[in-house]
Amino acid sequence: MTVPGLSDAQSVAFCEAHREFDPIWKGGRMTRKRAYGWLSERTGIPPER
Repeated sequence: MTVPGLSDAQSVAFCEAHREFDPIWKGGRMTRKRAYGWLSERTGIPPER
């Protein structure tokens, strides 16, 4: 999958990150909003609104 605005390598990294991260909120361990808030705090990258 190619993500618009990202290089091929960035697209691969993006997809791999989601493959690992999404089960956290999809499995009910956290809400989606809380999971992305947690990730934002850890990475210093603001969540998109």
